[in-house]
Amino acid sequence: MAKHPDLVGVPEDMRRWATRGHPTTLNWGPAFADRFSQVESKVLWERFETLDARLQAQEEHYAPGFQSGPMRYNFNEMPDFDVDDFVANWNK
Repeated sequence: MAKHPDLVGVPEDMRRWATRGHPTTLNWGPAFADRFSQVESKVLWERFETLDARLQAQEEHYAPGFQSGPMRYNFNEMPDFDVDDFVANWNK
């Protein structure tokens, strides 16, 4: 997110959250993002884009045990998408 501050549909509170580090949630903040060039960041996003989409539900919901409000991500269920599917997307 730090390399793509203009992403469409990202709520303002999530944009602000991305500008700070929070190691517990693996958000290492802008200093970590700065380790990657724009090109490297784009490649990483392209490789994770399909997985990211599959981890999201159609509707927002609340997942017990997570401190934020309702969101689209399924934290407790893995989609029908394995490592081979993940890697196969890299060649597209």
